[in-house]
Amino acid sequence: MDGTIPSVFSTELSSLDLQGNRFVGSMPPFLGSLPGLTALELAGNNFRGAIPKTFAKLISVSWLSLSTNQLTSGLDVVSKMTWLIYVDFSFNNFSERFPDLSTLPSLSGLSIRGNDMKGTFPSVLLKLTNLVTLDLGQNGFSGSIPEDISKLSSLNMLYLDSNNFDEEIRSVLFTLPYISYLDLGHNRLNGRVPSSLSSTSLGSLSLQENNLSGSLPDFSKWNTSLLYLGLGSNNLTGSIPGSISTLSSLMNLSLRKNQLSGTIPTALVTLNSLAVLDLASNSISGPLPSAFGALSNLIGLSVYDNQLTGKLPSSICDLTRLIIMYIRNNYFYGEFPSCLYEHCLHRIDISNNSFYGPINSNFHGMIPNDGALLNIAGNYFYGDPMLYADGCQFCPSGSIEPDALDIVELGMDRRGRCGERPFQALPGANKRGVASLRFNCFTLSAQLECTANETQRSNDTCLAFCSMSRELGPCDGHGACVPQQAGAAGAGFTCECDDGYVTANGSLGSTCARPSPPPSAALSTGAVVGIAVGSTAAFALLLALIVALLWPRQRRKWSDLDVCHEFSMGEILRATRHWSSDSVLGKGGFATVYKGVSEKGELWAVKRNELMSNDFEKEVRAMASLRHENVVRLLGFCLHQNVESGQQEQILVYEFVGNGDLKHQIHQSKEHNAHKQAKIADFGLLKQLSQAGEEDDRTRIAGTPGYVDPDYNRSHVVTEKSDVYSFGVVLLELLTGQKTHVKGTDRHICEWAAKKVQAYDFGLLKDTALDAPEDAVVEFADIALDCVKVPGSRRPLMKDVARRLQALLTKYCDDDD
Repeated sequence: MDGTIPSVFSTELSSLDLQGNRFVGSMPPFLGSLPGLTALELAGNNFRGAIPKTFAKLISVSWLSLSTNQLTSGLDVVSKMTWLIYVDFSFNNFSERFPDLSTLPSLSGLSIRGNDMKGTFPSVLLKLTNLVTLDLGQNGFSGSIPEDISKLSSLNMLYLDSNNFDEEIRSVLFTLPYISYLDLGHNRLNGRVPSSLSSTSLGSLSLQENNLSGSLPDFSKWNTSLLYLGLGSNNLTGSIPGSISTLSSLMNLSLRKNQLSGTIPTALVTLNSLAVLDLASNSISGPLPSAFGALSNLIGLSVYDNQLTGKLPSSICDLTRLIIMYIRNNYFYGEFPSCLYEHCLHRIDISNNSFYGPINSNFHGMIPNDGALLNIAGNYFYGDPMLYADGCQFCPSGSIEPDALDIVELGMDRRGRCGERPFQALPGANKRGVASLRFNCFTLSAQLECTANETQRSNDTCLAFCSMSRELGPCDGHGACVPQQAGAAGAGFTCECDDGYVTANGSLGSTCARPSPPPSAALSTGAVVGIAVGSTAAFALLLALIVALLWPRQRRKWSDLDVCHEFSMGEILRATRHWSSDSVLGKGGFATVYKGVSEKGELWAVKRNELMSNDFEKEVRAMASLRHENVVRLLGFCLHQNVESGQQEQILVYEFVGNGDLKHQIHQSKEHNAHKQAKIADFGLLKQLSQAGEEDDRTRIAGTPGYVDPDYNRSHVVTEKSDVYSFGVVLLELLTGQKTHVKGTDRHICEWAAKKVQAYDFGLLKDTALDAPEDAVVEFADIALDCVKVPGSRRPLMKDVARRLQALLTKYCDDDD
């Protein structure tokens, strides 16, 4: 139903449920004239404005749900509905001061999740001593959680997640006698994880995404029956203590994205109720415990991005309920246990390890369901990958017709671009499933069958196309490839490479050259991640070369700078037509960039600094020494004393690069700023140079507004994490299509995007020009928001960002990317 609500209801009506429709406009006041109502459900519509004042007459209503609308005011009306037991205001736009609800003595459930409430914890709520459920999540509350929250002694569920509460965790929260679910995640709480905890009723505790530090506590001092413990995305250090075994009821344990080290304790495998174990993105080393199979109820295992080593223990075959296995980016080796081929795992990512052995038909039945994933890239498997079985014989409950479905193979050519792969039928796998086999040692032997619109590749072309990251040929069974010569060129040649795709009959298919498609206005997942990975590569190259190659210990005079040309002011003026306004390419906060034409007809981009910089010489020396395809080349510089102003003109001359700048590519804007950030060096490079021999490491930077690290604004000290922040802002621009300050709001893109993610509003988060699945958007946003965390100590290293982006590219890039 849509439109407005008709006034046709009987005054004797006791319950009215209109949730999940498309009603618009203001809530109709006549609903307040239904005195017999005891329950009113108006959730999930598009009502705007205020709660009608006539609702104050609904004194018999005990259940009121107004969630998921666009209401902005009128909360005080509810204080007169004295029989209310449960009220739900969640996911609206309320921002007003919280009213005094002490007139509602029977109120046991209150939710105002997902609004724009700010300020400190509403003290008026502490009068509601009969509250059983209180949900203030996803707002902007700040400050500390009050000690007087102990007055809410009937609380069973307390949600304070996704706010800005800070200070340390209040121990009084764990003295609430009936508390069973406590969510403090996604705040700014600091200090340590509570050293002791006595709450036998507590079943779920989430402290994810805070600023907690220090080591994990001695869990033997926790008197609790926890089923879920979430400590992920903090700054926890040290190892996982053996006392974790005392949490014997645990079903879900998340310690992901911390700085944990050491090995996985054997005591952990005694948690035989554990269904989900997430230790991803730490620095945990060593092998999986030999008795790992004792976790017989394990459904999901996530230990990716660690430093785990060794062979998978044979006991892993006992994990018969396992359906998700993410162990990528570790140092596991040996043959992949054959027993897991028969477990029918729904999502498996074992990429970037050192597993080896023949693939043959072993992986049959492993990806039978919608949304499945199989990623075995970056290992040493070899042979013809026959991935299917008739109707997925090992998954009788999910049997699939063998001729109805497709699979996408995620491969890249050796330049890191997605190769064009035709979709091929693959029995036993849903068309939304994904399989990646790249960077193994598969032997491709297939007849090229090109259509009329395709041309057959020659043998040499095929070999050039295939990824040559390792030697050609099959593996020797010990992680090394045996060199082989390709067969004769022609329609039936043999091409050994490690980047094929799977054909309908289970063998590796050939690749035919297709005509290049016309450019599309939509940015695909691969395009967005590719830009990001390319930028990250440039960062990495810069930071690796600086000290060793660019900046000697002793400072030199300008006269010895022979790596680039010093232009005269006359050459600059002639090239820019005396700083003609028609030559302006763009203007930033601290410089204007002009298009210039040299006397030889060469195109320049001339950057004229508006403020003098003491770091100008360092900038010239560093940029002139760089030679990389991702870095705009500096052709020269000009220093000139302006007689009129008395200031020194500082001018940089870059090569002119067409097709617009990054801003243009992201926003399709007419306002170009082509070389304002031609140097990635505005942040990290100058920091590195100062550390390599300058006397002052408190480097002053003239960064682009919107991209400067908030930590720098406070300390005026640049760190390597300043680069990560700026890069994260660029990632968010790529993802959202928004500028650094979001149009129509007063919010910076980082704050705006974080709010969208907290509200699971990924539809509005994604740029409408972006062709990407929601899962890709979620993971990309996760990487970007990790980069812009405050303080900088919470941000990942740039190499970790690059690795995650590369993994994302591998996971979601398809034929059209």
